[in-house]
Amino acid sequence: IYALNPNSGHVFRFSAIGKNESVLSLGKHLGGYSRSLTFANGHLYVIGSAAGRIVEVLDWDKAQVKVYNSFKKKRNAPAGSWTKTGLVLNDAEFFNGFWYASSYFTASYAGETNPNENKFIRFKTLADLVSGNWEDLSSLVADGMTPYFLTVRGNSLYLAVFAHSKIQKRDVILRFTSPKK
Repeated sequence: IYALNPNSGHVFRFSAIGKNESVLSLGKHLGGYSRSLTFANGHLYVIGSAAGRIVEVLDWDKAQVKVYNSFKKKRNAPAGSWTKTGLVLNDAEFFNGFWYASSYFTASYAGETNPNENKFIRFKTLADLVSGNWEDLSSLVADGMTPYFLTVRGNSLYLAVFAHSKIQKRDVILRFTSPKK
């Protein structure tokens, strides 16, 4: 079992309460508040939300990590917009050869900027996150809706989305499937 303390950046690992417990302190790498963990390609990834980065755990016991800073990050923030803050990552997940990532972009934090640009993106490699080589999939999420957590189950990618404005009346879960071959 893995658990994240979002404020301190501590990641806890244990097999049961009181069994095989260990902790990895990633606060200095995460650069502030973190929202999620994901597993892909045999590695653990910790999403550094405020700093717009992903930290890959290469070796738990040696505390070896690799940090991927998102392209054109402007400042640490709990929420924002692409223009105002750069990415404020909620989650990232690997699905069918692509990374998908959501950002906490809302009208209330965006001010006069567009909260719908780059709020849901996909890219081939984490190097693409760093270089800005991504595809903006935000049109798949209604304006005023904030994409949040991602998960893969079977041949589908699920995206939990919540209403962060008065435009939308309810939260939803979107399901993306692989095209039939």
